[in-house]
Order: sequence, then structure tokens, then C-alpha cells
Amino acid sequence: MPVTRSAKRQLKKSEKRRERNLYHLTKMKNSIRIFRKRLNDIMQKHIDISDQLKAELESEFRKVVSIISHVASKGVIHKNEANRKISRLNRLFNKVIKQEKS
Repeated sequence: MPVTRSAKRQLKKSEKRRERNLYHLTKMKNSIRIFRKRLNDIMQKHIDISDQLKAELESEFRKVVSIISHVASKGVIHKNEANRKISRLNRLFNKVIKQEKS
């Protein structure tokens, strides 16, 4: 336990930051998980992609990318980690779109 006043204040700050970081991290992971699950369901069930479904997937992809970028800007994850996650999601997204066209 902290003894000095400044150490007590620092403990409060670090607890608040930890909670905030955990919130952002959980939100990011959940959005990625939901998006990946939707793409995998489309691939496994061989669902034909209509223009409407494609537009929905693109808007979901943009939201997920926005969340990841926001988390990186807050410093919760490193910017290279964010770019890696976005790149992998983009590859999966393009794979689903191209597979359904064939």
C-alpha cells in the first residue's frame, strides 16, 4: 500500500487508467470477434453476397477499424499492433468477398 500522499494519488490514477484501458480493450476484442464470426459464418454456409450484404459488411468493417484505431490512439495498444489487426481483418474481408464472386 502507498504511504505518501503522492503515491496514493498515483495509485488512484493508475486504477482509473487500468479500468479505462480494460473497457476499450474489451470493446475492441468483442467487435473483432463478432465481425470475424460473421465472416466465418458466411464462408462456411456459402452464402451468396448481395449488394446489400456487401454494403452491411463494409460498414461493419469500417466500424471495427475505427474502434481499433481509437484504441491505438488512446495508447491501450501499440499502433503497429492496431495496423496488424486491421490488415488481417482486411485480408479476411477481401477473401470472403472474392470467394463469393467466383
